[in-house]
Amino acid sequence: MLANEKKETACGFLLRAVEWFSTQRIVVERILPDNRSAYRSHLHRQTCAEMGIRHSRTRPHRQRTNGKAERFIQPLNQRWAYGAIYVSRAERTGALSSWLRFCNHYRSHAFLNRQTSASRLAWLLGNNILASHNEASSPGGQGAPPGRRSGLLGQQGVDGPGHLGRVRLH
Repeated sequence: MLANEKKETACGFLLRAVEWFSTQRIVVERILPDNRSAYRSHLHRQTCAEMGIRHSRTRPHRQRTNGKAERFIQPLNQRWAYGAIYVSRAERTGALSSWLRFCNHYRSHAFLNRQTSASRLAWLLGNNILASHNEASSPGGQGAPPGRRSGLLGQQGVDGPGHLGRVRLH
């Protein structure tokens, strides 16, 4: 969790996220954050431009984009933030990494053909070691074809928070 929602913090997070994705051979091409002030700032726009990232904005009250974010946040709120009793905020924050690990590695998603996020990413990368706990590590249960890939992590045009959207792998 970030310490605050200031533009400098948001830009720092974006830089760390892009760096982490690059270690996974993923090039971030575009982002679609919410419309909070940190993401509307000149600093955020400049940071995206310097990294060659297309920064789109969500339209207010638009179900197509806002609904995806809400659908991602719903189980997070129901099961992690408010679904358990925590003694302190620090305890709740400490439980977040376990929840995210569960969501990414063990919880299947309908929009990913009942795959986990990690197994779908592993399939896109051509590395089924990450997906070894899944019976079907790729769409149709077939092995991943070799070579470079580009594609959507979900079946829909997923660009919202919680989804990687279109990725280019190298």
